Amino acid sequence: MGDGLIISGGGSIEVASDELFDRAARLETAEATLRSALTDLARIDRGVSGALLHASDAPISAARAEQAIDDATWLLAHSADGSGQLAANLHRAAAAYGLVEGSAARMSQALFAELGWAAGFMGSVVGPLLLPAALGALASGAAAVAVWGILPSGATRSMSDTANGLGRQVLSDPRFVQLVRLGAMSVDDAELGARKVPSPVSRMLGDEGIGVRGLDSTAAGVIGVAAAAGMLRETAVTVRQTSVTGSTRATGIAERAARIPQGADQIRIDTYSAPGRPDRYELFIGGTVDFSPTATTEPFDLTSNLQGLANSDAGAYRAVRDALHAQGVPAGAEILIAGYSQGGLLGAQLAASGDYEVVGLLTLGAPAGQVEVPASVPWIAVEHSDDLVPALGGTFQSMDAIVVRREAAGDLLDSPYVFPAHQRQRYEETAA
Repeated sequence: MGDGLIISGGGSIEVASDELFDRAARLETAEATLRSALTDLARIDRGVSGALLHASDAPISAARAEQAIDDATWLLAHSADGSGQLAANLHRAAAAYGLVEGSAARMSQALFAELGWAAGFMGSVVGPLLLPAALGALASGAAAVAVWGILPSGATRSMSDTANGLGRQVLSDPRFVQLVRLGAMSVDDAELGARKVPSPVSRMLGDEGIGVRGLDSTAAGVIGVAAAAGMLRETAVTVRQTSVTGSTRATGIAERAARIPQGADQIRIDTYSAPGRPDRYELFIGGTVDFSPTATTEPFDLTSNLQGLANSDAGAYRAVRDALHAQGVPAGAEILIAGYSQGGLLGAQLAASGDYEVVGLLTLGAPAGQVEVPASVPWIAVEHSDDLVPALGGTFQSMDAIVVRREAAGDLLDSPYVFPAHQRQRYEETAA
């Protein structure tokens, strides 16, 4: 498991590893120490001047000491200047790397938009011609399933474990995750290509242009098609209080990450009161509970995930709003929000709504990149570069988010988890 953090803005203003920043900090400390020694030496030098040595008829060794002080003064000043310049150069290098990385990211997104449009256009033209081949492949697949069924159970289990292991490695490869992030941003271009909308018009309408079409419109289209087939339909939302506990205010990112609920409860609201001041609140929102595409009684489900990506009125979002109302949180109240996975997406949408005075937002593994969180809201987005889930939210719309990334799957690649880097345990470790 990688321990190095990569920290950047949503627009990638400065990017560097903690090792690079650590070396710059060491150089700055060295500069401060050298300048402190220089000040002390200058004080000694002022107290023992050449005139004083001559008047007191000091021996020649004292004169040599005076010359040594002058030499040391020059060396200390030169070393301090060099340390400061090296530290500044490291910071400039980090900033330049960030600009280059940001430029490369924009070029990659533009390229994937073109590829997406081309794939959609070619699919609409060539697809009907490939129908016989597709039917042949379907028949071959059915035959393979039949052969699989007559193999010894030990052989199939071994082959299945090998396939699952290889699948986890691919799904947890940071390069594949980045491809998925760019792919998510180009699905709308593929749709426009399939409709034979000219490429220049597609670019103008998409994320690289005026943004009329994007990840949200694509998700809305998926929901519409699925709803016609009886899937991805929202259910009624009810909120009930399950427990009341007393607790001190959470301090730091790690403690807030640990307070995000999991299991049967999805929402936690901490209220803090002080004499003469309005109450302040901290809202903690858990992740997806039900991944079924068909409706159940659980609002934190796959449907709410897609509704959230579509920027629609998701059932889980309504549940959060209802919980705040039930807790008596007034409109405009100060709220600090922390959310994991779908909970982070919901928290970002609540911050973007402007209905509350959100004084801080912490998201862990959330597909919330395309949510337009105002620049006035301090936002720390923790993502694992080998976690596919936040990549499904596309690139960051907000230039002001502080994005913290690292590789985290590590030894969990050999576990039964499909997305090992998305596990709560790993995010709590990163938060710490």
